[in-house]
Amino acid sequence: MATSIAAAVGFLRERRAHWVDTLARMVSIDSGPGDTAGAEAMVGLLTAVWTELGWPVEIRHAGAPVLLARRSGPGPRVLLMGHYDTVFAVGTVAARPFAVADGRATGPGASDMKAGLVVQAAAMSILDDGRCDITVMVNGDEESGSVGSRPLIEDLARHADVALVFEPGGPDGAIVTGRPGVRRFRAETIGRPAHTGVEPEKGRNAIEGMAHLVLSIAELGRRGDLGSVTVSMIDGGSRPNIVPEGASIVIDGRVPTPEAGDRLAVELEAIAASVPVDGVTGRLQHLEDRPAFVPSEESLRIAGTLQQLSAELGLDLDARPARGSSDGNFSSGLGVPTIDGLGPPGSAFHTDHEWLEVDGIFTRAAMVASLMTAMGARSQG
Repeated sequence: MATSIAAAVGFLRERRAHWVDTLARMVSIDSGPGDTAGAEAMVGLLTAVWTELGWPVEIRHAGAPVLLARRSGPGPRVLLMGHYDTVFAVGTVAARPFAVADGRATGPGASDMKAGLVVQAAAMSILDDGRCDITVMVNGDEESGSVGSRPLIEDLARHADVALVFEPGGPDGAIVTGRPGVRRFRAETIGRPAHTGVEPEKGRNAIEGMAHLVLSIAELGRRGDLGSVTVSMIDGGSRPNIVPEGASIVIDGRVPTPEAGDRLAVELEAIAASVPVDGVTGRLQHLEDRPAFVPSEESLRIAGTLQQLSAELGLDLDARPARGSSDGNFSSGLGVPTIDGLGPPGSAFHTDHEWLEVDGIFTRAAMVASLMTAMGARSQG
């Protein structure tokens, strides 16, 4: 690698066309929820990228294909984490293709988080120091909760000394040192069907019951002590001339601590058990429990090293908690020092106008490579 971080950035900028083309090829693959063809295409492209770098690649199947690339070394065990799936449906790429204008790249999933995958590869392309023992993990079900890949992620994290996560950085370039936990639930109400015109009085309206639940749940979110609580999906009824027998909602909770998550579950159970509509009952199903990502002393020290490296480039790097969750919650939840937000600065994730700073690919990659060189040297000293 170049002898200074500034020289490393310069070297990467000389290969700008290569790395932007790599990003363009990634973004040009639809890889939204349930898109098997897109997942296979992304894994094929990632395999080519890492094979070109000379890294052995293994493909696991855990909910969706997972790419693992490894390089052994005697020093700290570092897990590099990312995901190739997006939230966008098949056809989004054709409607809104990858583009670069005024130093910003756009396109479905460009920032969240295909650019982070480019940073991973670019950083390792300039890492000559062989002391760190490195595992790259790129899964394909993060946007749907990492249900299939979570056991693999946690197994890899248990054998890691540090986890680095390449979700996008903040719009100002901030890296992420903490995230809330996630508690997700499905609430259902069960009534009784009847003809809406002939004998509606014989029905018991599940949607009416659900309306009460939704308002009560909204109050939990307004309280603030349990974090954010959002009814994010709703479904109910079967036909316009039938009193609805069933209704359901999905509740997304972002909790600051495990204790807050437990209290949220108790309160939701009580709400679901007391539907104030005669003949309508409710029940609650627990869908997801993602631990809070709480900064540790070691993770804050690593963040400080990144800030020092950033200062060498004349950049002011903030390090702070973020409001969303990531697979970094799993590594942090196991006590592994974790730093997130190592993708390029960007914003408007999950929308049709998400963006990232292209030059951030090069500065982030140089910072990560320099960090790992410093970690390897520290382990020997």
